[in-house]
Amino acid sequence: MIQDMASDDVAKLEKARYADIIGGTSRVRLSFAIKEGKIFLISSGSNPRWPAEILRNGYASLAVDGINIRGRTTLLSGEDVKSEVMKLFAGKYGEDYVRNYYSTSSRFVSIDMGSRKGESDPEEEYYRWLGEEFDSVAEHYDDHILGNPVNRILRERSLGLFARYFPSKGNILEIGCGSGTETMEILKRGYSVTAVDISQNMLDIVKEKARSLGLIDMLRTYRLKASEIGKIIRDTGEGSFNVCYSTYGALNCEPMIREMSRPIHDLISEDGYFIAGVYNRFCISEFLMHALSMKPSRSLWRMRQFIPEGHSRFCIDVYSYSFKQFYQLFRENFVMVEVQGIPVIIPPSNFTRPIKIMGDRMAALDSIDRFMGKKWPFKYLGDHFLMVLRKKVNSGQ
Repeated sequence: MIQDMASDDVAKLEKARYADIIGGTSRVRLSFAIKEGKIFLISSGSNPRWPAEILRNGYASLAVDGINIRGRTTLLSGEDVKSEVMKLFAGKYGEDYVRNYYSTSSRFVSIDMGSRKGESDPEEEYYRWLGEEFDSVAEHYDDHILGNPVNRILRERSLGLFARYFPSKGNILEIGCGSGTETMEILKRGYSVTAVDISQNMLDIVKEKARSLGLIDMLRTYRLKASEIGKIIRDTGEGSFNVCYSTYGALNCEPMIREMSRPIHDLISEDGYFIAGVYNRFCISEFLMHALSMKPSRSLWRMRQFIPEGHSRFCIDVYSYSFKQFYQLFRENFVMVEVQGIPVIIPPSNFTRPIKIMGDRMAALDSIDRFMGKKWPFKYLGDHFLMVLRKKVNSGQ
């Protein structure tokens, strides 16, 4: 590690302008900066693969001029921290260099050269990486959701569905609350909400929003993986929630989703519902968009149940499900009530150019899309599907 290196090697490392960064199967030559035993890296562009590779792996090596040292990787979050890293790069490479190469920077990564490599659990490394990814985007997550008309449609549809299945008052459990775009609306409607998320930064934002609205006493939060939802039973007791919901995220990031059915069943009341918004394995509008752009093979990425980072529009690994596949995971403990595709004729949120062209016609298209999304076969062919499940009484007993 740096503190164990000869002084000549330390000087050589500090003077080097580029280094090979190696992690997993990735090897890439990058600019870097050093401070207090840590190597700092900045990715440029909107979808580089190397950060996900070294972050998922948990460790990376730095090789330069015969020096090879290894350390633990961390995805940095917070504008203050990122600003400090940018200053380090500007001090080493100059303002013009930073302006030219990092004006569209996406991820800031540190490699702690003081950490010793030990045995690491790939599953735990995945969840650590997942939490860090959401921590890193938490400050601007509302802009991502509310700044895109299709993402707004997703939220409007789910909130409309909630109004039909929520009781007049009660306790609601949310798995994967993100920055709370749905959470706040539910709190304002008078419900008590227990919100779970893997990202502490997201939870901090949700709590601050609730506090600013004077609704903090109606909110309870837990930092947990989605598959750990059963842990809250020790605090809440069984049958404590009228409805559990999870929309557009947490369920598609959870490799251990099979472990969630029974705990969710036990947490909700006998007349309760589980509402899921799920990234669909089959999307007719995406297929048509890729076909028109002469890139139909890209639609095949979604048709794999496991979609690694870089092969979807997300910065994380995604597990896609067809309606049938998803229902199979929960049918032992739940009964199907309804399903609807969302959106169906409107393209997914990443097709920004056609969405912009739609412009003022979006409201009319949304109305048609709502109608078609409830009809066969389109309800199974949306970018996502919203599924309502009712709890089975005495299931699995």
